[in-house]
Amino acid sequence: MKYDEHQCPSSYRKDIQIPICPLCNQAVPYAYRDQSPDSVVSAHIDRDCKFEKREKVYSNKCSVSTCKQREAIQVNCEKCSKTFCLRHRFPDDHKCQGFKNVSDNTSTTKKLTSNQK
Repeated sequence: MKYDEHQCPSSYRKDIQIPICPLCNQAVPYAYRDQSPDSVVSAHIDRDCKFEKREKVYSNKCSVSTCKQREAIQVNCEKCSKTFCLRHRFPDDHKCQGFKNVSDNTSTTKKLTSNQK
């Protein structure tokens, strides 16, 4: 008799199937028949799965504290060297601290060159 035909209460122990990992398409054997195939596959994914995880495309987070935007390409400020989104990429848009220092340096340089003449 088949287990399905007579509603055997222990059919899950006798019905031996090997689950397949949905990520790497490998068979995931398990020793204890009391375990559910879902828990075995889940444990396989956490520990042994050979699936190559892909990098996130939008991994460059804007350095402005209130901005949650991420960009696919890294946009660095030339003045402060921080990463910004396209909206905050210009020094005036993100209130660049490096920008103020550079302008102070250029005014100091102008004063020095004018004093030398």
